[in-house]
Amino acid sequence: MKAYEVIKKYIDDNGIKYSHVADSIGMPRELLRRSLEGTRALKADEFIKICTVLSLDLDKFDQEQEKASA
Repeated sequence: MKAYEVIKKYIDDNGIKYSHVADSIGMPRELLRRSLEGTRALKADEFIKICTVLSLDLDKFDQEQEKASA
């Protein structure tokens, strides 16, 4: 899974509103939506802020990558 897919899945699985995430990191909601759909690349600082707001451990991304390659 790509990073944006992991983030989107986490948000959806936990019933978190995209508006909450976007507002918490100071990102326009439309940009977040496009980023999580894969039509816009997440910038590194946006990725870090999103992970911080969601309390996502970066190890989660390694685990998802391992699952995808298995």
